[in-house]
Amino acid sequence: MAEIAFELDELKVAWRRVKWDLDHRVFVTVAFEEELVDLGGDEWLSQLLDEITQGRYSPQPCEIIEEPKPGFHIRPGARLEIKDQIVYAATAQKLYQVIADFLRVRKTPKDFGYLLRSADKVPWFQQPAFSSWKAFKNVSLERIDAGAPSVVFADIYGFYENIDLNRLRDILRGVGAPEDALSFLLKCLWAWAQPRRRGIPQGLSSSDLLAKLYLEPVDRQLERSGFEHIRYVDDYRIFCSDELEAKRALRKLTALLRHYGLNVGTPKTEIFDATRARVKVEGNIPKIERLAEELNEALRAEGFEDPYLRVIAFPALQDSQANVARAVVEDAFREYFSDSTEPFDASLYHYLLNRLGKLKSDVAIGYSVRQLTDRPEETRAILEYLKHFLDDHHDLADEVLRFAESDDAIYEHQLFLIVKWLHENRVQSDRCFHLVRRLTADRSQPLWLRSYALALLGEFGDSADLDGTEALYTNAATELERAVILCCIRRMPRNQRNEIYARYGEQSLLNALATRLARQN
Repeated sequence: MAEIAFELDELKVAWRRVKWDLDHRVFVTVAFEEELVDLGGDEWLSQLLDEITQGRYSPQPCEIIEEPKPGFHIRPGARLEIKDQIVYAATAQKLYQVIADFLRVRKTPKDFGYLLRSADKVPWFQQPAFSSWKAFKNVSLERIDAGAPSVVFADIYGFYENIDLNRLRDILRGVGAPEDALSFLLKCLWAWAQPRRRGIPQGLSSSDLLAKLYLEPVDRQLERSGFEHIRYVDDYRIFCSDELEAKRALRKLTALLRHYGLNVGTPKTEIFDATRARVKVEGNIPKIERLAEELNEALRAEGFEDPYLRVIAFPALQDSQANVARAVVEDAFREYFSDSTEPFDASLYHYLLNRLGKLKSDVAIGYSVRQLTDRPEETRAILEYLKHFLDDHHDLADEVLRFAESDDAIYEHQLFLIVKWLHENRVQSDRCFHLVRRLTADRSQPLWLRSYALALLGEFGDSADLDGTEALYTNAATELERAVILCCIRRMPRNQRNEIYARYGEQSLLNALATRLARQN
């Protein structure tokens, strides 16, 4: 599969993009993987380049990651091997400029998601995403205020997983994509789309770029049909003169999407009058803005003058200022969550939880631990909050572990977040060791989950744990798993460890890097 030519520098840039994805976008990571590739540097990337040049590179199957969504639904994320992520990013880089040039022809943007930056920037998209979402909201309100009595709200059901690859090929060819890069990309995408033969890997910047292009023809046809709309990735808002036009617009959008292999998501699709549309667009923003102003007023009274009140400034507040801020945020949390019967508001929850954590307020601990069961999609935000209290609440990690051991912990992705959190926060309890020993022994569990359990045992387990980890080597299924095991036994007695490294260290480049990394640490 060598029908494309890459330079080493292109793979280096691609690796920088992949590292950004590993830190910000992907659904799961494997312990030590990023450090191993970084340590390998040019040597590792040169080996990959040789595989591509000599036709030995073959994309590996895409692993589907089931991430919980609200209402116990599932988002089908994707995990590609690290080589495949780099190749994907390098190929997308060859397509980036023609895609960007095509999209930038439009004077008035329709899509507010993933706003493009220069081709030489890492990442490709402007940050933070919240600014883009806020612009989407503001333009929506402007259109409503300008006199749109009816607004269609619609989203696409399973957008990334249902992109038609043949249609994507035709669109890319139509914007002038280089044929060698296009052909190479399609062979990769076909391999990753098995067995459904459609869809692109969700959770990677390269896919965000392709998805952005995929809906541009729909935008143009909707516009040429006389409808005024904007969208944020796959969320559409169409502004209409009356309800009849709104019905026609929704019918047209449905037909256009079907032509591209996509379907409107019925639960989130509805026609609103202007009043209800404004409420839906504003969502929780008025609450958050009122809270922010109340917090600012309270702190100004205590002599704090930062008009932006960034969360990173909270730890530097004086005691009296911190006490005032804590009281305001705690009262809001009780009003909107602890004592409330209103529907759960995820954005408001994140807003308050972030500030409560920085202010060292434990008022949300009990409520948040319960949400691990009731709202598993909030696990990442919950764990980020709880880490602030591990030193003062010595039983807090065990509360999380009790959930992880329960029948309610049905999502592997949620367990991954918990085990990675345990490792990052250096949790060392009997209950913790019981969980990770069980996970490392269960070979049916994916490597991305088992790797952090192995890493925790490697760092804090006893000699029996290290011996047990080393015993897993002979049955390891992949080169990466073997390298992870070698990284995890670095605390073995030196002679025993060095004997193992001498035996296995030269079996592959990853093994050599693992032994080097282990000795450095």
